[in-house]
Amino acid sequence: MSRRHVMGRIGKHEAAIEAILEKISLNESCCEAWNDLAVAYLATNSCQAARLCCDRSLSIDPNSRNAWFNKGQALFGMERPADAIHYYEGAIRRDPSLWRIAPVLGQVRSICGGNTTRYKMAR
Repeated sequence: MSRRHVMGRIGKHEAAIEAILEKISLNESCCEAWNDLAVAYLATNSCQAARLCCDRSLSIDPNSRNAWFNKGQALFGMERPADAIHYYEGAIRRDPSLWRIAPVLGQVRSICGGNTTRYKMAR
């Protein structure tokens, strides 16, 4: 297990963020590192920062299921459930084995009352 994962698991999110930023400074085109940084920011409720990391990850690999899912998490945290649904569904389209996130998707849909059009979609 890497240093950043260990630190993240024991609640030292800021230290984990620093370790991931160090990795990114060595290779800015590492999609996985940007996803790891998004997860670390989500753990600290820094949803806007997490969304930006996901955008960067998706610019490197538009089919990254993790980036699609994490962006959904960030958007949901930013109180943008309709946008979150779009990204959760995108993650499932890219990797059908993610059917296990269906309960998350169902919960977000129920928050929207089944009517996502009442929430403004902003990308």
